[in-house]
Amino acid sequence: MRVVLDTSVLLSAVISAGTSSRLVNAWHDKSVFDLLISGRLLQELRDVMLRENSSYQFLPAEADRYLTGLFS
Repeated sequence: MRVVLDTSVLLSAVISAGTSSRLVNAWHDKSVFDLLISGRLLQELRDVMLRENSSYQFLPAEADRYLTGLFS
């Protein structure tokens, strides 16, 4: 099965331990499905993670570490 997770789902997976986090963990740890993702979506996720004036703002190194960790 192939799945596309949008930016809000991927961001939710980082900031909370809810359903979004379980979805990303199912893909990453158990290969339950193939994740389809584009460079554009990854850039959007990074931009959102670095957005100022938000309750979930990340440092650039933290955002990069998360994005790299998705595929390691």
